[in-house]
Amino acid sequence: MARLTALPSIDIIHGFRGILDFYLWRGLPCVRSWPRMTKAQQT
Repeated sequence: MARLTALPSIDIIHGFRGILDFYLWRGLPCVRSWPRMTKAQQT
């Protein structure tokens, strides 16, 4: 997670879709790597 001074424009956010996750946490703009889904191991 990294805190930002301001959220980037919507075009930049759409450009990073699937790579970076932009969000507000307690009113602070933040960015993190996109959550990865791991496959469950089958028994």
